[in-house]
Amino acid sequence: KLQDMIFNAKALEQRARELEETCGEQTEHAQDQRDTIHGLEQQCQVARDREADSALRCKEAEKVARDATRCASKELYLVQAQASHLRQQVDTLTKDKDAALRDREVALKDKQLLYVTNRQ
Repeated sequence: KLQDMIFNAKALEQRARELEETCGEQTEHAQDQRDTIHGLEQQCQVARDREADSALRCKEAEKVARDATRCASKELYLVQAQASHLRQQVDTLTKDKDAALRDREVALKDKQLLYVTNRQ
């Protein structure tokens, strides 16, 4: 019985060493997994920070685009108003020119008549 107990004790010691070895391996594996998880958490945080930064820059770009559109619309309105005013001026000047040409033609005919009358 003593030999059985010694044999069992040695077997238990061997099993304890195996368990310690397995435990050490599992501890190393757990540490590796913890390091991997920590690295992934850091990558996620960086990605979240980039996403937040991108969203902020996108909002800023949208505001700039809205402001630019508003300014462009105002400028377009002013240009259209100026073009309309210039068209009116051209119309007025064209009418004035036409009237001046008619007056000139009438004056020329009057002059010719006066010349013919004076020659007679």
